[in-house]
Amino acid sequence: MARVSCSSSLLDGYDEPETILKQSISNCPLGEDVTHKYALIAFGTFTPTVVATYGAVDNVDPTLIRMGQSFGLSWMSIVRKIVLPGAMPGILSGLRISLAIAIILLVAAEMLGSEYGIGAYILEAGSLYDLERLFAGVVILSLLGVAVRAAISLAERRLLGWRI
Repeated sequence: MARVSCSSSLLDGYDEPETILKQSISNCPLGEDVTHKYALIAFGTFTPTVVATYGAVDNVDPTLIRMGQSFGLSWMSIVRKIVLPGAMPGILSGLRISLAIAIILLVAAEMLGSEYGIGAYILEAGSLYDLERLFAGVVILSLLGVAVRAAISLAERRLLGWRI
């Protein structure tokens, strides 16, 4: 309970999530260049990736692992031949979610703490009521999302060919 009240007192001045995001970008000890964007994306995507990977590895059937041990496979062979193929669908699912979060955080970081980038481009076009540039920025973001989805789908087809 003490931790909750302490953390809520620290965040009293921040009513909106964008205020917290803006403060984290501007108070980043890594500097004013693009490094703070990378740090924000890494912090935002680390947890979903780790949770998905942990869940996927945890859901591998333990009887398959015991079977590999009874056949005398080494631990690395068990990981490579049983655990990794069994966990790969969940790992790729977590990667898909993390990449979507990364794109969102990149645009948010560029909108709130940068002069350059697609987020700043969209924000500037919106403030100037330049609808053509605003629409072009949204189309570029959409194409980026489609490209990321296509890359993940290609990776799934190559890595999970045994499932199809």
